[in-house]
Amino acid sequence: MGGEKSSKGFNGLQQGYIMMYAISDGKKVEAYPNGRAKCQGCKEEVIAKCGAIVRWHWAHKHTCDCNYKPMTEWHYKWQEQFPEENREVYVNKEDGSFRIADIKLDSGLVIEFQHSSISLDTVKSRQEFHGDVIWIFDCTEKFDNMTFYSNDDGTYAMKWKWAWKTAMESDRVYLNVADNILFDTRKKKFIKVVDSKMCFATTEDLKKFDFLNIYKNTRLISSKYPSNRPSHRFAPSTLIPKEKEVKVENMYFDDSFNQMKDKGYEVLYKDNSDGGLVMRKDYGNGVHHNVVIERYI
Repeated sequence: MGGEKSSKGFNGLQQGYIMMYAISDGKKVEAYPNGRAKCQGCKEEVIAKCGAIVRWHWAHKHTCDCNYKPMTEWHYKWQEQFPEENREVYVNKEDGSFRIADIKLDSGLVIEFQHSSISLDTVKSRQEFHGDVIWIFDCTEKFDNMTFYSNDDGTYAMKWKWAWKTAMESDRVYLNVADNILFDTRKKKFIKVVDSKMCFATTEDLKKFDFLNIYKNTRLISSKYPSNRPSHRFAPSTLIPKEKEVKVENMYFDDSFNQMKDKGYEVLYKDNSDGGLVMRKDYGNGVHHNVVIERYI
């Protein structure tokens, strides 16, 4: 997060960003009434802003072109999941370069929280600097463009319209889709974070977030986008032909059908092989999704 050269000077709050930590007597401190400290980046004086509306934070005493980038409220809430000594850790190199890791664990693992899309070059430079890095991207306002399809093996196929290329093509990425729920883009599973510990989210965990587009036994079989409308899809394992096996009737068939119908999907045709239904939703401008609801699973 920190250590990026800013194209504009700032003085405290700017476009939703706040500076939560500064240095006082060699220690990292949060803002307190009438406080004075030094910026972790430029080392210039900062003053405490302790009002009744905005979360208490630090601001530069004078507008400057500082190379330390403050963080958003979303950053701060995630950092609160970890011990204070692991937050906003200043890391410098022998050549004088530095970065401020959002989280640096005692093991050396760095966790970077990214509120907006960034370039692949920036991601690579941070990975080269820190070494062991995982990324958590803020997708809490992107869930309307995301659809998840459950697979028999507990994984999920994901469709993300107008996806952030960096988030989809970087290594070790987790998408924050709701509260403390992440989607692991490598393992294709939902993760729950509690007290800085990660564990697999259960179906009951996901039910709390009914705004997420998660479909049971409904497979995405095709999509069409114009060439200038990028989209990324993880192919579910159920699309790979399997040996013939005994199947049981899908107890969620009617629920899935009604769920897709409510989302604007219409029946395209009936799959004669097992009685499943193929449904389509047209988004206009040449964009559509086809899904199949399995009659037997």
